[in-house]
Amino acid sequence: MSKPEVKHFEIQSEKGEMKFKSKYHHGLFIKYLTDNEGKYIYITLDTRKPSRSLEQNRLYWLYLNIISEETGHDIEEIHEWAKGKFLSKGIKEIFGDKTRVKKSTTELNKSEFTEFLLDIERVTGVPIPDTSIYETAPLKI
Repeated sequence: MSKPEVKHFEIQSEKGEMKFKSKYHHGLFIKYLTDNEGKYIYITLDTRKPSRSLEQNRLYWLYLNIISEETGHDIEEIHEWAKGKFLSKGIKEIFGDKTRVKKSTTELNKSEFTEFLLDIERVTGVPIPDTSIYETAPLKI
C-alpha cells in the first residue's frame, strides 16, 4: 500500500468562503481535485502561523557560515548551540539520561525567527550580514 499524497493549499476564510493566497494556489487545488476525480478526499484544516521564510533560512545559514569563519566553530555546532541557548524547552529524562529538548528552527514563525537571529547577534557579537553585498537578491529578516 502506497503512502497517501499530502498537499497544502494556503487559503483564508472570507465571509464564509475560501479565498486562495494566489491564483497559483487556486489552480493547484483545482488540479488536485481533477486528478482525484471520484475519490474521497480528506481535508484537515489548520490555523498555524506562517513559518520562517526561505529568505530567512538562507540568511541564517549564511550568518552561521560567517560566525564559523570568525570563531572557528563548525556551522552545525553553532546551530546546535543557538537552538540550545535560545530555543530550549528544558531538560527531560529520557532512558535515564538527562537530555536538553530544543525547539526546531523550522517551528519558528517569521517574527520569532527574527528574534532568534538578533539573540545570536547579541551574544556572539557577530553582526547579521548586510545581504546586499552578496550576489543574491537582498534578504529581509
